[in-house]
Amino acid sequence: MTTGKLPYVSQTQTEWVIGWKAATPYIRDNNELVFVPLVCRNIPYVVNDIAVCRQYGHTQPPGDYCRCGFNAWHDTDQALRYVRTESRPPPTTAYHGNHKMPVPSINETLVILRVGLHGDIVDMREPAWGYRAERQRVVDMFVNNACATCSRDAVTLGVMNTVYPQSPNERTVPSYLIWPLCDHHVYLSRRIIDSRDIAAHNNVKIHWGYPTSD
Repeated sequence: MTTGKLPYVSQTQTEWVIGWKAATPYIRDNNELVFVPLVCRNIPYVVNDIAVCRQYGHTQPPGDYCRCGFNAWHDTDQALRYVRTESRPPPTTAYHGNHKMPVPSINETLVILRVGLHGDIVDMREPAWGYRAERQRVVDMFVNNACATCSRDAVTLGVMNTVYPQSPNERTVPSYLIWPLCDHHVYLSRRIIDSRDIAAHNNVKIHWGYPTSD
């Protein structure tokens, strides 16, 4: 157990504390979801995960002298504000090999996550910081209902060829970027995934459209 200077909600928290965050979604060939955070992008996480201190080797982060742990905002407003601030217009085209195709920025694939935090949980007080926790469980995933390549309504989730080779526990397992796509751009996808299958496999509720403000 960590002691001292940080404002803990409760140490060894047994009840979940709900937080909100934004992340970039990836998926493995076995349909396991992987999320790349807004910071520390070289340390992705899975649906049900435990933080590990990579700097000081703490056995149970968060700690007094490091920033390890899962960060989440207190409410939806902070997550929505970030996504809306970072969103950009649909990108221009670029070449992938001999094929000309749209290439979205990383921010246009952001999802909002509702997460359950437990274990040691720190409340950083300031709304911009929110919580930092030892353990995290993704409960809900809110997907942008606009196509990642244009302004049309998205109708499906596509798996792109953008590979993220690292993952928390199996670093040789590739993960592929998930795009929301409209009927006109489904052809860009490496494969189409059924959100219901992904929800059932990962035990995560998937919603089309971002959540409303608190």
